[in-house]
Amino acid sequence: TRTIDSVYFNSSSIMPKLKFTETEYLNDKLSFNVKLEPFQIWTSRIVNSSDYDRNIESIDILASYVVSDYTNNTEQNTNLNLDLSTLTKYSNLVNYSNNIYYQYNSIKNNNQQTVLHIFVNDGVRYGGNSFAFTNPNNPNNDMLFVSLPLESRAIDYDYVIYNMEMLQIESGISNTQHHNGYYGIEINNKNLTNGIYYYHIYNKNNNYYGKFSVLRK
Repeated sequence: TRTIDSVYFNSSSIMPKLKFTETEYLNDKLSFNVKLEPFQIWTSRIVNSSDYDRNIESIDILASYVVSDYTNNTEQNTNLNLDLSTLTKYSNLVNYSNNIYYQYNSIKNNNQQTVLHIFVNDGVRYGGNSFAFTNPNNPNNDMLFVSLPLESRAIDYDYVIYNMEMLQIESGISNTQHHNGYYGIEINNKNLTNGIYYYHIYNKNNNYYGKFSVLRK
């Protein structure tokens, strides 16, 4: 979908979009036993439902089985055994994780090899990024969602809204919520008229500032 002819990815239009074979949920331990055919690509999205490494939203697994001579080994299958755990400290640790471990039956010789890649969907490395809500904002409800860096989720925040003269016109308390893939809080804009406003979102550990405009139609 991001191809530009004669610039980059000029063959991507003929390639199907990668889809996940399955979606699973990791609590304490998760195991897979997958039969792989030569050059098959197996994918799985693992949603992190454990109490550990909450900055990690999900883990994407991509596995394949490579043989040196496919024409003579079309029936040469193998089983991929993969275990993930937050309780057992296997020798491998998932990237950007402190408590999620994995192990698998790696095969590598002159004729065949299992290939395993693990991709982490976290947001920690992009903690400074912010959700860009429509500006000017035409509110269709009483609450306006403002995103916060991912590592700040699950914490209560106070907020204050100021007008252009820096007079406080609204304040409140909100806990972080999940909205369209972003974490943030909702602030009350029920009583705001058209204009430009500043906000200060804070608790004992963090301070966030920003501005937004309201244009009611």
